[in-house]
Amino acid sequence: MLSQERRRIAALYQYPDGFLNVGWFAGYLRRKAGDGRHFQIQQTNLDNHNLDLVLRKNDEIPPQFHDLKPLRAICNLTGKIIGEDPVTKEPIRTVVATAVGFDVATVLDMPIDSAFDKIPVAGAPTTNFEDHGVKLFSGRDDKLSDSSNMVRLAGIIAATRFRAPNPEKGVRARCEILLRQKEDESQLIPVRYYGRLASAVYERVMRGAACEIVGRLLADVKRTGEPIDPETGIEPVRKIHFIECTTAPGVTTKNEIKVTPEWMVKMRQELQDSQRQRAEARARRIEQQKAALLAGSGSKQSPVAEVSEAEAQALFDTL
Repeated sequence: MLSQERRRIAALYQYPDGFLNVGWFAGYLRRKAGDGRHFQIQQTNLDNHNLDLVLRKNDEIPPQFHDLKPLRAICNLTGKIIGEDPVTKEPIRTVVATAVGFDVATVLDMPIDSAFDKIPVAGAPTTNFEDHGVKLFSGRDDKLSDSSNMVRLAGIIAATRFRAPNPEKGVRARCEILLRQKEDESQLIPVRYYGRLASAVYERVMRGAACEIVGRLLADVKRTGEPIDPETGIEPVRKIHFIECTTAPGVTTKNEIKVTPEWMVKMRQELQDSQRQRAEARARRIEQQKAALLAGSGSKQSPVAEVSEAEAQALFDTL
């Protein structure tokens, strides 16, 4: 377990750049081949849905945590562009979780054994933990513990979009949010809110507003269209990570955002200028329409015998 001093230090990691930013992920450690900086947390038997984590430069996983060992990682999260959508030409964004601390996972943190009984789709790799001699934790509840995967973020909304549902394809309605915590806009964090209230959330969240996100880190797995590997029987996929809101975005206080960086001031000023310009353009448009209507009221061809300025204003207020 972490000492009180280590816990105090870990608490300091919750505010990189002055914004609330922390995630806690518990599961079975899966080491990855490569440079040693990348590893995974496995929370189900479906390998494609493992959470991808990365170590900071010069950091190492403590030696007591070996492959398939229960582990709880404390992470900071940021966004990253990993490509371009071939159809929409929009950037493909993922979440990068960087480990800043490790702890022994407790029975309150670990996924229960029913999470490892999921039926995979054809071509999807799985792990049979019994084959590895791992005894899974048997819990009484039938759902993943909230402590297994929890994220808390606060930042400025950089963009929003609403995705309509498609019941025939099993697609739920969702509100997409890009959360900004850094000046570099390539590091915007992709957030999704699913469900019947997605449209209402989309109507309420506005670009430039500050909000708090409570959610979890998930993997979105899509087929690439490449053929299944004849030797392994595994179908290639593209995996991106995103934050799914477990509640609607919340309002922030000075406890969640402790700084006001220059880019935030500039962004809000640009939004205020844009709103003012739109308001001025709308006012000019109304005045032009009023003038045209009043001028037309004196014409013999006009069906309006006489329209006062007050009546014209009342008319345009209803448009």
